[in-house]
Parts: sequence; structure tokens; C-alpha cells
Amino acid sequence: MIYAERGNKVRQISENDIPKYVEQGYKIVDEKGTVLRDTVPTDVATLRLAYKQHTQQIAALKAENAKLKAQLEESKPKTVAKETKAVAEESIEMPTEVADKEPKKSRKTKADNE
Repeated sequence: MIYAERGNKVRQISENDIPKYVEQGYKIVDEKGTVLRDTVPTDVATLRLAYKQHTQQIAALKAENAKLKAQLEESKPKTVAKETKAVAEESIEMPTEVADKEPKKSRKTKADNE
């Protein structure tokens, strides 16, 4: 069962009516009280609170992103040295037969025949 709540009003609705009630400002919940879809707040106080929370969350995520990028840059020289060593070992093991082969000749065009 799905319910639409707004203030002290609770209505039982069908799944087809969910968008209609969300547009009217209802919060959609199931029989256990779990919010399935929340409505966009229309009052200024709620919008200001949400804006403040979002800007704080964005600032925290940017700080974490910068921290992780710094850790990545610190670990990068170590991995580059390992990769360089691996590439050098691969180039030593490369068979000389492949390097000595001549490239295949391409087909002649009409311009080359004239």
C-alpha cells in the first residue's frame, strides 16, 4: 500500500497517482513509513536549510577530493618508477625476429604504373 502525506493528511493512493500527488506537495510513503518520494519544498525556510546543507556537503566533498588528489600525486612517482622498470624489462625480452622483418609492400596504384 502506498500513502500520500502532507501535514496531518494521509491518503491511500495507487502507484499511478504518485506524480500527481508529488506535484501537489505530498510526501509518498509505504505502509512501513519509509519515504519513497519526497516533495520539493516550497517554503523559504526549508529551502534555505537545504541550501545551507548542500553547500556544506559540497565544501566537504571538495576538501576530500583535494586530499585524495594529493595522495594520488604522492604515490604517482612510485608507480611510474615501477612501470618504467616493467617496460624496460619487456623491451629486453622482445625477440629480434619481429624487429628485423621488413614491412609488407603496398599495392601499386594506377598512378604508379604510368
